[in-house]
Amino acid sequence: MVCNFSVQHYRELLMSAKDAYRFIKLIEAKNLPDDMFILMRHDVDFSLNSALRMAQIEAECGINTTYCICLRSPFYSIHNDYEFGIISTILKMGHDIGLHYDPNFYQNRGLSANQGIKDEIQILEREFGTKIIGISQHAPASNDVFQPEKEYVDAYDKRLTTDIKYISDSGQSWRNGCLCKHLFKFDKIHVLIHPEWWMFNGAAWEKVLRSIKVESVSFLSHQFDIIIDWTRGYLEKRNVLDIEYKSKYHGSSE
Repeated sequence: MVCNFSVQHYRELLMSAKDAYRFIKLIEAKNLPDDMFILMRHDVDFSLNSALRMAQIEAECGINTTYCICLRSPFYSIHNDYEFGIISTILKMGHDIGLHYDPNFYQNRGLSANQGIKDEIQILEREFGTKIIGISQHAPASNDVFQPEKEYVDAYDKRLTTDIKYISDSGQSWRNGCLCKHLFKFDKIHVLIHPEWWMFNGAAWEKVLRSIKVESVSFLSHQFDIIIDWTRGYLEKRNVLDIEYKSKYHGSSE
């Protein structure tokens, strides 16, 4: 088993672990099981495309995990049909979604962080028709410590990060070694996997981010092409549309 950030190694990790461990989702971590388990969560920081590819791999392996979505991300949005569709597809595979939040966003606007979390969860629940109780803070190591309300399953709660083995691939740099180094040494594991680090054939973090940048620019360029074509067509037939508008709304065809 070659230990690197690649699709092949990720698939090897899942297949190696699945026979011994039960994979649980964040929503199931309210009461932790007594048997061997892996709580697998994904904070989606940059790329929903990467999240979708990872979700497909997990589904092929018969595993369901949690994808924490950031409503305030500058890199993706649930409010366009394409990326809304990605999250809907992830849910249809049997995965769970949670909220990936940044308390600084609320504090910088003079808002209550707990109220901000509630508001964003309500948006996700309404948009995707699913119950959400799992939450994860963005960049907790470089931000102030924040204690969310007890009604949520907080990914950084002591019982999920101290009482059991916790590891993370943040920055594509394991602090305590890859998951493969911990399998079968610990009965209860909580692992944070960022999808983007694994979906680019083992590329280093900077190359990964530059590749996602190219994907994002291409997507935005396509959206502008769509609106350019739409505007051109609208202007070509605007006189006819104006007559139809007056007829519909004012009862006049003049």
